[in-house]
Amino acid sequence: MANMKNFLKIVATAVLGMSVAVGASAQNRKLVEGQDYVTLKSADRFEPATKAGQIEVVEVFGYLCGHCAAFDPKMSAFESRLPKDVVVRYVPASFSSNWEPYARAYEAAKILGVAKKSHGAMFRAIHDSRSLPTSNASAQEIAAFYKGYGVDPMKFVATYNDGRIDRAMDRNEKWMMRKEVEGTPSIIVDGRYKVLGRSHDELLMNTGLLISEIRAKQPKPFAKPAPRGK
Repeated sequence: MANMKNFLKIVATAVLGMSVAVGASAQNRKLVEGQDYVTLKSADRFEPATKAGQIEVVEVFGYLCGHCAAFDPKMSAFESRLPKDVVVRYVPASFSSNWEPYARAYEAAKILGVAKKSHGAMFRAIHDSRSLPTSNASAQEIAAFYKGYGVDPMKFVATYNDGRIDRAMDRNEKWMMRKEVEGTPSIIVDGRYKVLGRSHDELLMNTGLLISEIRAKQPKPFAKPAPRGK
């Protein structure tokens, strides 16, 4: 497991691009409830089967969200440097009829096993190359994107229209309502805390500090005594 002090230094400098001085002060400061995070009334994690001892970090995002597109490279770098006991999950929001096709597409990509490797590219296809539409996107249009990841277009469309996607969308919406998600990107830690921040950098900084505080409160594993010599 990565040393938490080193992790925070990475978050404060390499990931967020802040100065070493700011990083050092961030490691020593305490989060302020109501300013850096809020404690939610509902405490259920997105994935109830998260292993004991693991800390769950969820980003609620939307592929059509420009802020999410700008945030994604930072979130990706942040995730790559997290300790092994932190698990990151992504939940697509469908705040409008134009967002819904891409939320369904992400859930279909999860089932087809290509969500992780295509995630960043989907943002770029929409916001940079504009090879995907920002309104009234069809399953067939989105299928052409996933073809580049080895997914047969007919199989993608069939999965996109599968009842499993309907159930996932319903689950996502209800969970986001319990977590009081009002915009994207939003970060929920361990189902209990909604992270706040005045910038993307601060949002990730506060997430890292919250992870540290949660870990510090977790019970330490019982160490077996060393066997006595004969």
